[in-house]
Amino acid sequence: DDIRAEKLRQFWQDNGSWIIGGAIAAVILTGALSYWRQWEYQRNVASTTELAKLVTASELGKLESFAKDADKNHAMIARFVAAGTHLERGETQQAITLYNDIAGTMAIDKTWRALAEVLSLSLRIDTDAPDKLEKELDNLAGDKSAWRYTARELQALLAARQGHMTQAVDILTKITNDALAPSDARARAFTLLSLYTADAPKTDSKSG
Repeated sequence: DDIRAEKLRQFWQDNGSWIIGGAIAAVILTGALSYWRQWEYQRNVASTTELAKLVTASELGKLESFAKDADKNHAMIARFVAAGTHLERGETQQAITLYNDIAGTMAIDKTWRALAEVLSLSLRIDTDAPDKLEKELDNLAGDKSAWRYTARELQALLAARQGHMTQAVDILTKITNDALAPSDARARAFTLLSLYTADAPKTDSKSG
């Protein structure tokens, strides 16, 4: 017992300060994390409340100012709403700029970046060079893309506008035959397919 007690005493002499320091550090860290979480929660509540007021009031200038200073997710929502407001006013270029800002913000989840890019492309389909649009749409139309069906609809539209009706029909046919495609996407594809099929044999510049 004496030997055991001596070993314990020696162990405490050698390691006691580390044990006490570790315990104190754990307490401080736990308190800091709790404080940070509470502060983060309160900040998010305040940001969400402010954003909701701005959206309700439809104050475009304040929305865009809010987006410059808010955290990434609140800023993203503010930009989406502001872009929609610009479109309602017929200010297409301003909406495109906001969508491009969202698409280029790497801190945002890629699903939302892709949505912003799709929306930007839908507005630029009449103005940008077809080869540039095709390249961007190819990146969004892959099987793993969350917005692939919208991107494929835009691909079909772009092909049709270039007179490539057979290509447009092929893209739309794949959508109609895809059991995983949303019902509204398939319905639109069927409607466009009936229009494009009639024109494909005589207008397709890629046909023999």
